[in-house]
Amino acid sequence: MTTDPEDAALAALDQAVEQPEPPAVRMLRLYRHPGGPLAAWLLDDAARRLHNATQLEQELCVSSEELPMLERG
Repeated sequence: MTTDPEDAALAALDQAVEQPEPPAVRMLRLYRHPGGPLAAWLLDDAARRLHNATQLEQELCVSSEELPMLERG
């Protein structure tokens, strides 16, 4: 089952509003990401701003094939 990226972003925003993540927990989560902390931060920030994958690809000047590679490290 696939979900709409905007639905996933809204769900992430709802969760962030309901349960604010302590900075130390966020830092650990970002540093444990397979793509590294920079990729994790970019993806996390895009989700918080409700940007979809296409918008992120345009901002980073990467193709739709390269973004998943960045996510995986």
